[in-house]
Amino acid sequence: MKIIVSHDVDHLYWKEHILKDLYITKLWLRSASLLLTGVIDAKTFVSRINFWTDGRINRLEELMAFERSMNIPATYFFVMRRGLGVAYKAEQATAFIQKLIKEGFNVGVHGMSYNDPVAMKEEFDMFKKLSGLDKFGVRMHYLRNDPDTAKYLAQTGYTFDSTDYKVAEPYFIENMIEFPIAVMDAYAVRPHHKKIDIAKAYTIERLNLAEKNKLPYFTINFHDLVFNPAYALYKEWFTWTIGLCKERGYSFTDFENAIKELHGNKEVQG
Repeated sequence: MKIIVSHDVDHLYWKEHILKDLYITKLWLRSASLLLTGVIDAKTFVSRINFWTDGRINRLEELMAFERSMNIPATYFFVMRRGLGVAYKAEQATAFIQKLIKEGFNVGVHGMSYNDPVAMKEEFDMFKKLSGLDKFGVRMHYLRNDPDTAKYLAQTGYTFDSTDYKVAEPYFIENMIEFPIAVMDAYAVRPHHKKIDIAKAYTIERLNLAEKNKLPYFTINFHDLVFNPAYALYKEWFTWTIGLCKERGYSFTDFENAIKELHGNKEVQG
């Protein structure tokens, strides 16, 4: 079984949100609730809301450094349209997109529109312009979709989508391949968790199911912003998961190489 590692980039800098939306206010309230219920301590609380000394929300540099050290060919998805808590403009992601490409990582679109073919095409064209790439994939923000989403994405020109959340084989939708997400940080680690045991058990269960079903690929999704000591449990879960996959002898690949393999084996079913 081959592991595909991917990341959703929802935020870049705190300044995107100051006096523009309620992201910081909601973060304060959620963090305060976790502090009062004993899930996090005061130091962690301050670290999570510390926009006055650290202008970054993203942890792309740290995550890239970790993945380079582990020889992991990850894919990073960036939004091309504001909305649903995302406030950075597409152009603000350009430097990050170009740096990731230069460093040998892969990039794609974190889609905002899931039911409007015109808006989907706008996002596709914007990413093509900013990245200089002709072929790339997509994952919908919050994994939103309806019965026509995948069809629209395929017709837009994406080579792959990775929005479906389940332990299952990849499958073709027209000439686009859907790579289901097998495990994701937000489902493995819950905000109220104080220990990593539940997240580990959840992940092992899904890996074992994939092995039992002899799946060729297992896709992991992790948000870069929680690769941060302020979100220690999430960071620990990701590094532990990567370590476990290596211990089990799984190899690591990316969507692009998996696509090449699957296009030579079109009997893959949905």
